Amino acid sequence: MKRSHGIILAAVATTSGLLTAAMAGRASEEGSKASQAATGAAGSNAERHAALIRTGESSVDWKWLVEEHDEDRDKTVTRSEFPGTAGDFARLDRTWDGVLTVEDFDWSTDGQLCQQKETTFALFKSVDTSSDGRVSTEEWQALFARIASEKGYLNEEELEELIYLPRVVKTQSEQLNFASIASFLDDANAKFNSELPRVGEQAPDFELRSADGLTTVRLSSFRGKKPVVLIFGCFSCGNYRTYSESLEEMYRRRKDDVEFLRVYVREAHPTDHTRPTSTNAKAGILIKQPVTLEDRCSVAGQCSAALNIQGPLVVDEIDNRVGRAWGGWPDRLYIIDRDGRVAYRGGPGPFGFNPREMEQSLVLLMEQEKGDLKSK
Repeated sequence: MKRSHGIILAAVATTSGLLTAAMAGRASEEGSKASQAATGAAGSNAERHAALIRTGESSVDWKWLVEEHDEDRDKTVTRSEFPGTAGDFARLDRTWDGVLTVEDFDWSTDGQLCQQKETTFALFKSVDTSSDGRVSTEEWQALFARIASEKGYLNEEELEELIYLPRVVKTQSEQLNFASIASFLDDANAKFNSELPRVGEQAPDFELRSADGLTTVRLSSFRGKKPVVLIFGCFSCGNYRTYSESLEEMYRRRKDDVEFLRVYVREAHPTDHTRPTSTNAKAGILIKQPVTLEDRCSVAGQCSAALNIQGPLVVDEIDNRVGRAWGGWPDRLYIIDRDGRVAYRGGPGPFGFNPREMEQSLVLLMEQEKGDLKSK
């Protein structure tokens, strides 16, 4: 029963061609073309999919949780065994079955959680036409009207197509465009420092100004006070926008106990260097690469307003020194513990940008720190 609700989700990655063929009669032109072009490519698709890193590293993980709180040693942690709040338990329980196991922390490419997350992500992006990380009533109704057409209702098969077809198209698009994706990621890696901050190491310090120029923030000023969540990203990164509201909700849940700091970095898809992505073009997010700090601060302000960002946001220098030092382009997540050490390093964006994985690490870190304080 543990994995029963995830079986069809896990099957999407391995049977995308079959699903597309079954739904070809109602698929979009884009989906049909992707299906035809992907025929015969199954041998390399799995390797290409796996090559896009989707997981991060954490100092506090499932191994720590089960060693500390699995009282009956049955390789599960129940609500009664977990010392934290019901809300925190729910954030850890990613399979929604009321008990924590290793499967709740498995974000590997072939794992159930990755399949669920990517299926939801693909559907969400297809509905969120404004690309602001929030699906409005109007956007949801427009999707329903498009699928239901004049009937005014959906049958079970049409609902299946609504949920899974965007993921099939997204996966096939990644496979067909793997060379350009790999080139984009190579470009990102070329802009990183050779040694990024590692889990367990002291976090490199920086001081940056806010977008309005009224304040500056030094990372080391939080040391000894609260954990810090670092969120790197930029307006032209569609992935960053998609997860922005989820991160804002996390900020509202945890701002009393955790510092959140967004670091605005160089644009991922500037119109003066590349063609706009289809998502950016549809949403009208057409941005040139800023050439001065004032320009970048202006774009960061636009981003903050459009995405309704309430948490603190600072802007990287125009020489991109902080983004390079942390590998923060096009987007990335980190957690810094109270002692100023890296507790979580997310995978490289965009594929490794996973707020759900990051929040699990944050919850466990806070439980570890509470335990350490009690023992002193």
